[in-house]
Amino acid sequence: MLNNVPKEDIVDLLKIQDKEGSTPLHWAILRGYQDLAMQMLNNVPKEDIVDLLKIQDKEGSTPLHKILDFQGISQEAIQMLDKTPEEARVDLLKIRNNEGRTPLHCAIERGLEDLVIKILEKVFEKNMIDILKNKDEYDKTALLIGEVNLSYLARKIRLNQYKKIVLKALPHLTAIGVGLGLVITYATYIYNNDRD
Repeated sequence: MLNNVPKEDIVDLLKIQDKEGSTPLHWAILRGYQDLAMQMLNNVPKEDIVDLLKIQDKEGSTPLHKILDFQGISQEAIQMLDKTPEEARVDLLKIRNNEGRTPLHCAIERGLEDLVIKILEKVFEKNMIDILKNKDEYDKTALLIGEVNLSYLARKIRLNQYKKIVLKALPHLTAIGVGLGLVITYATYIYNNDRD
């Protein structure tokens, strides 16, 4: 489809928004054409991919929100993140739609726990807390909206990485609405499983 379009015009074409604020990338995702969406991204120069993925429609949703919220497709979401520089991923994952939901909120709400782990593993450890403390319009963090099985997440994320994250996050977790019981569950899991 884009093979006949000059490379310098592709980005401008893909940034065009309709009256709902959707780009061709938004529409490809909404219509279930993930292969087409990935082909679009494959034809975009690397330096322009982040700008394209940051475009929000009138609902405030980026293409990453759409692929997680409407399609619940993990492989393509990870491929989108892989196409971005690591330092730009945090900005993409912190974008909130009009309901205050980040892409991580969308993934958790859909029950995509494996995808949540992959998303968190794609960002620098120092930025993970910033991503986890984003709240939606109901004042809930991503960890609280879907009653995520935290011990499942703990088993899946490498224990040492998890331990560092949780120990750094403990003061923040209580401040952002994670109850003390949940924090104790985190700490207990780490204690019981860190017998090296």
